[in-house]
Amino acid sequence: MSYPRDLDEYDDEELKEELARRADLTKKKLCTYCKRAVTAPACRFPERHKTGKNGKGGKIKTPVIVVGDTAYELTEAFCEGALACHAGVPYNVGNPYDDEDDRASEWEYGHDLAGGSKEDNCGVEFTKEQAEKALAVAKKRRL
Repeated sequence: MSYPRDLDEYDDEELKEELARRADLTKKKLCTYCKRAVTAPACRFPERHKTGKNGKGGKIKTPVIVVGDTAYELTEAFCEGALACHAGVPYNVGNPYDDEDDRASEWEYGHDLAGGSKEDNCGVEFTKEQAEKALAVAKKRRL
């Protein structure tokens, strides 16, 4: 009999295997939970299906990048911050958003992720090419 385990109960190798399994299913455009096509009616994780919760064409969620136990949405501001870092724009003078704006912190997170080492970012690297591609997707979603 199996039962759900807390994330802390998995060792690093089991976590790597699970991430690899999910990446493989994602490449095949299959849900990582029910293993059906992402265009099929949604399972208990509707965000993994393009059809949304009711199976009638819901909105596709914003792509995310997971670093450690935190998921960051790849918004325009996040990608702009990452690209600014790759272009050598200093963190303290390059943010175009007001401190009161949520996009200011998104820009900062993107800049931090792009500027951090792979070891600092829990093995995640956010390259210039990835940032450019994610920015194009974010802009397309806005239109």
